[in-house]
Amino acid sequence: MVRKLICVLLFIILLVSFIQGQNIAFEYTLNYSETGVTPREFIQNQDGLLIGPVLYSEYEGDTIRKLFPRLFTFDENGDTASISFQKLDTLFDIQSITEIKIEPFGYLLWGKYYPTQAFSTDVIEVLIRTDYEYNTLWEKHFDFGYNYVATCREVLQTKYSELLLACNPDDFNMYMYKLSNDGDSLDFKHYGEDSAGSIQSLTYNFDSTAFLLHTNRSHWQPGVALNRMIEIDSLLNQVDVLKYPDWYDMSFRTVLWEGNKFLSCGDEWTANSNEVKRYFAAYLLNDSLETLKTVQLTNPDTNSTSAWWRNMDTVGKFVYLGGSFDGDYHSSNDTSWYYVAMLNEDLDLVYEKYIGGDKHYWCECITATDDGGVFLSGACFDIDSTSQYHDAYFVKLDTIGLPLTSSWDFNRRIADATLYPNPGSYSLNVRTNLKGVWIWLYDINGKLMLSRELCNNITRLNTSYLPAGTYIYSIVSKDQIVQSGKWIKKQKQ
Repeated sequence: MVRKLICVLLFIILLVSFIQGQNIAFEYTLNYSETGVTPREFIQNQDGLLIGPVLYSEYEGDTIRKLFPRLFTFDENGDTASISFQKLDTLFDIQSITEIKIEPFGYLLWGKYYPTQAFSTDVIEVLIRTDYEYNTLWEKHFDFGYNYVATCREVLQTKYSELLLACNPDDFNMYMYKLSNDGDSLDFKHYGEDSAGSIQSLTYNFDSTAFLLHTNRSHWQPGVALNRMIEIDSLLNQVDVLKYPDWYDMSFRTVLWEGNKFLSCGDEWTANSNEVKRYFAAYLLNDSLETLKTVQLTNPDTNSTSAWWRNMDTVGKFVYLGGSFDGDYHSSNDTSWYYVAMLNEDLDLVYEKYIGGDKHYWCECITATDDGGVFLSGACFDIDSTSQYHDAYFVKLDTIGLPLTSSWDFNRRIADATLYPNPGSYSLNVRTNLKGVWIWLYDINGKLMLSRELCNNITRLNTSYLPAGTYIYSIVSKDQIVQSGKWIKKQKQ
């Protein structure tokens, strides 16, 4: 009797919370009529401002008529400002921003011009060096004669106050060049054919005597790992090559980690004759790229894609990684989420969060912030609309995955658990890293239809016996609702 009373009270609370939703602070949606709004790479500068380019794409039918970027900043309260970098008579796209901590301090913007039409083969790479007020100090153009098939541009500020840049216009050509802080060319190197690939990261080695290019498809052999770490000497010659383990899909990011280790995060995609398994994954590697620890996140039977511009970032000894959960590049009719996980220095999972779920959410950049939190940027659009008219969506979380206090009130959802498939039929999967929690599933009349403790990271529930219809679920810890939502059981085919 007591348990039934508790169930009824929780159901009432559940209905109220479901109707009211969950308020999230420091959330920002940016839209513009008949325009696709796409955030690029975001960073946090030394003053604590989050800053990055946002691309506006105006269409006539399916044809891009106008393409121009703006630089957006977010302060600690979520307040925004922006400045246009539109170029006359060109289609212009800024794709990355690097804070330059060499006098004169400021930024390096890296993008491309389309002098004729969008996505033609007539592409010019452009570097724009600015001060902190975005005044242009110098501008450099590079015409490689290629259209970029992948967004792979990396910048490293050297210990000699130089700028080392690496890019690949296609999988068969790769370039590195050094510039002075004044924009003067100091060195240049082209790598072709087998020595070229898709650049994922650019770092020093552990004693800062050489550079390391972390690449996909360079020096590769059929049937073995596609990823290589290439050592580059001071003259930009390739002097050594190491093979990553056999797990990555193309997109990954690598940084140096304490104790002469590498931390690497990205998409893992394994396949055999029966199934394909895809994860977000984090790896701790020794200096020979031997695996010391592996962490596989998300569900192997869902479509998930790590953030393209930056899928991993670190703050102190903590790691944030993520992207889009169950999105499959948002080509299906299913809803999706921003996904972010926080790991400690030993790669133990601290938390994972799902944001959205009511439409398509496509997270493209993970930015760790100096207060220990994380800033997520990407795009969102309704499942029944065309993806080219998407909005930009930004959200900031603190160290325990909660929104920071601000004046914003956009009524989006942050979830500690995800239920899939939704809609579903014969079975329901629940993924969460919460401990000691139960799922209670009610029909629309408030009748408790299912109660189960969630003992594993992924729990599969048999729902074949349930009638088709709408159900309300609650994730409960010690008789307290920690999450609620809606699950739909489809008619049997």
